Amino acid sequence: MPNQPIHSFNYLFTGIVSVLTSFVKIQEAFDPKISQPAVPTKEYKAIWDTGATKTAISKKIVKQCRLKPTGMCKVKTAGGETDARTYFVSIYLPNKVCISQIRVNEVNITGADVLIGMDIITNGDFAITNHRGKTNMSFRMPSMECINFMKHPPTDIEIGSGIFKEVSNNELCPCGSGKKFKHCHGK
Repeated sequence: MPNQPIHSFNYLFTGIVSVLTSFVKIQEAFDPKISQPAVPTKEYKAIWDTGATKTAISKKIVKQCRLKPTGMCKVKTAGGETDARTYFVSIYLPNKVCISQIRVNEVNITGADVLIGMDIITNGDFAITNHRGKTNMSFRMPSMECINFMKHPPTDIEIGSGIFKEVSNNELCPCGSGKKFKHCHGK
């Protein structure tokens, strides 16, 4: 990944939210090796869903973008399993990254027109915090590091609460270093 540009975005929501949303742009898929079509101007509301394996779009997008189906697939939803049409699209994320050829499913989506699934989320670093009563969602591509909130061993209070077990000197350190506790944070 030398000299690969880093693209990121951040959404700060007022209050704590239970649904993470942003806006994306969508058009029929294109091959970036052959052409670079103009970026579409129409934005669609997207829900970032870590429970969704694949990205999905609504019938509204299919109609407005005049998409042609490329096949069918089985989709598992909270309501059960159903058949869905598939399409190849290009999706422009808020960080100005274009995922130029992604296969999406057409499904009914409540409250948005796009579900961003793990097929996109796992291409970068995704973090959610609820600091001081505000939800913050951050995403960057490409992935730059492993975000590990356990870089420091737990405190005695955390261990005493039952959240964390005590670590013996010969066990691996809970910080994730791969070293024995006695050679790492147990010094």
